[in-house]
Amino acid sequence: GVERLDGRIENLRQIQRISTQLIRPNNNGEALHRGMDEFDTTQSKGRRLESAFVSMILYWIQVALIGSFQGFILSEVYWYTRPSWDTGINAGGVILVYCALLIVAQFFSAIFAWDAQIHKNTIQVIANVLVFNLGTFIYSLIQLKQLNDLKNAATAADNVSYIDASFPMLYVQIVFAFLFLMAQGYLSYLVYQEYGWSIWLSQGASLQKRATLRRYHFFILFLKLNLYFLLGIVLQAFVAEYWDAKWKSATTVVLFLIMLLWYILGYYAVHTQSPVNYALMGLYLFLVGANFVAVAILLVLLNTAKDFAITRDFLNFFAVVSSLFSLATLAFGGLLVISDFENDWLFDVLRGLDRTTQFTKVTVSEKGGDTIELKRTKTVLD
Repeated sequence: GVERLDGRIENLRQIQRISTQLIRPNNNGEALHRGMDEFDTTQSKGRRLESAFVSMILYWIQVALIGSFQGFILSEVYWYTRPSWDTGINAGGVILVYCALLIVAQFFSAIFAWDAQIHKNTIQVIANVLVFNLGTFIYSLIQLKQLNDLKNAATAADNVSYIDASFPMLYVQIVFAFLFLMAQGYLSYLVYQEYGWSIWLSQGASLQKRATLRRYHFFILFLKLNLYFLLGIVLQAFVAEYWDAKWKSATTVVLFLIMLLWYILGYYAVHTQSPVNYALMGLYLFLVGANFVAVAILLVLLNTAKDFAITRDFLNFFAVVSSLFSLATLAFGGLLVISDFENDWLFDVLRGLDRTTQFTKVTVSEKGGDTIELKRTKTVLD
């Protein structure tokens, strides 16, 4: 608290010194723009990096622990269900997919944390906790019910010792998932205290540029999050293809390629100059519409197949969340086209940030020989 107060006092002193320059004649406002653009909007850099770095390291520890717990549970469920694979899908086979998705989610969260630290992206830190940490804890509780249901449905021929061996590990996972959720929630608060919304302030005093960056970063955020949920749909479709004659291998391949194309089109649509950006964004928005149709067909097919009744809740959940993220990217993508694509405005704004992290400095001399250095960090792009 004391260090943060000292930092704010130093900020006020710098502002006062900048104001002194403004009263000089014939500056035509240049000192104001130069001062605001070069003002350090991210004071106490060492402390800020410390919280983000701790959060990132904790996520990789989470990958190792939760991934190991789920790997063990996946192995036990696999050996329990393996004898029945030749006769068709059952509850255990579906749980294997959810175990795999939970493991993949841990890697997504760690990569998100690493990316957020590089770009000082507070909103991505918060989204990471709300989507991946909270989701991990909630599914760990759901998995407890799934394993109990699997055990209760066992026949005399089933070897329930595999399921029994999973419960102690799952209890440990629930405890750690809760601890990680609380720890990352607190760290996200610290990161907010240190970063603030500096990722949107990197263009200095220009409100128009800040608004452009807000639209851009929200678009990229929802694009990244949707990648995971599209992957979840692809994996669940793969299960359907494996156990049901209605599905062909080509179905999964097409869905996977669409998922990759989705991200590539959306990302490069906001990183290229016109007219290419209009073409890429147009293809991306078209793909959003095609995605709604594809997900609707997928839901109809799987919800009408009796063998896949147990997959309906999770598949519906992934489809709904993916559709919401699709709508969000559609909205922000449309706003970018309407507000920021004209005359390559967005490209020019991003090009001003597209460099490795470094400091720019300006020296302001005052009467009496006192000299100060104002600086800010130039961030790199997502």
